[in-house]
Amino acid sequence: CIGLSSLNQPKKDESPAEEYRDRLARFVFTLYDADNSGLLSRLELVAMLKQLRSTSGLYDDQTALDQLVAAFDLDGAFSVHEFIRLTEHHPELLDQVVERLAVFKSATGGKA
Repeated sequence: CIGLSSLNQPKKDESPAEEYRDRLARFVFTLYDADNSGLLSRLELVAMLKQLRSTSGLYDDQTALDQLVAAFDLDGAFSVHEFIRLTEHHPELLDQVVERLAVFKSATGGKA
């Protein structure tokens, strides 16, 4: 199952909102980790950002997208913890993924 178990692992020192965003970030990480390596490659992250950009207008400027990736990309790949840190600084990333999933669910009649 695509990382759904990550939504069920409680954290002790987080508020419910922080816990939700952490679980959501882990789920999104799993969705975009296309090769199941446990890391988001720079290409996987850029693909995600480009998809969000095409549907939401986020990061319309290629330079802004490149700067976002460069600011967090220390070694060419993102661990789940680095991705969570990225989403803490840019919560709009998770918001856009949630919006896209809601549209998909609506389009499939809630059967997705």
